[in-house]
Amino acid sequence: MAGLKKESKAMETATQTRKRDMRQDRRKLEAQAIGHAIFAEIRDLLPREVEAAVHERLLATLHRNGVLLVRENERGQLGLEPLDDKGWTPSERVKFEQDKIAAMHQIASFVVKLPESR
Repeated sequence: MAGLKKESKAMETATQTRKRDMRQDRRKLEAQAIGHAIFAEIRDLLPREVEAAVHERLLATLHRNGVLLVRENERGQLGLEPLDDKGWTPSERVKFEQDKIAAMHQIASFVVKLPESR
């Protein structure tokens, strides 16, 4: 039984090491995972004769555009801010509000006061 635990622990360590292997093209792996998920959803809508071409083009487009999926649990491990229910970080929300206020100030500077009528 101890040998099995040791073997299982070694396998777990090997798996973790593989996940951290910096030589892997993580972008390609992520693009493939996302592409396969998308393709699984739309496959029924495609004629059989174009399935392979659409699948290849989808994967190539995702990879070429640098699509990378960062999961919620990975965000914390990477030291990234958590996302709210709409996918925004707290600092992005603050920046958005600051930009909105700056735009309102800019618009206010264009407003011309009319003389009061008597």
